[in-house]
Amino acid sequence: MTYKTNLTLTLDLGVLGERDVDFAVRYAPATRDVMYLPNGDPGYPGDPAELDILSAKVGGVDITALVPEDDALLYRLIEAADEWAREDSREVDEP
Repeated sequence: MTYKTNLTLTLDLGVLGERDVDFAVRYAPATRDVMYLPNGDPGYPGDPAELDILSAKVGGVDITALVPEDDALLYRLIEAADEWAREDSREVDEP
């Protein structure tokens, strides 16, 4: 299942200092490993979480092209998306 949501992270933007950055993201949560199928056959590995940054804005100004998609940022966004997904207020993004 894939979700589309908005997340806000506080990031250090160098000379601009720390700012709240509003991200629009598409997020697919991780799936668990299945050790065995109901009939006893071997199962299959789960999939890792996936996240795509659709846009990034500071104070309404689009900075998407300036935001590096490094592992640390993606990890923080996935953590925020995991927390969001546990809430009841989710909108499913139909493909």
